Amino acid sequence: PIDGQYHWQGTVFGQISDDIRRARSVTVTVGQHSATARITERTPQGAHSIAGVGEPPFSVPALLLT
Repeated sequence: PIDGQYHWQGTVFGQISDDIRRARSVTVTVGQHSATARITERTPQGAHSIAGVGEPPFSVPALLLT
């Protein structure tokens, strides 16, 4: 649905502790950017999918709408 918020998702590779996996929310930091997210699932390859709403923890290029 269109709700006026930025929805983003990503993948975390590597090991995540059980405490973090059970947390309701986590803070994801990429360089100078941080955002709150939730771990949504563990993939068959052993990585973890994450999702967030709002400003993402990565740079988003500006768009010029005409």
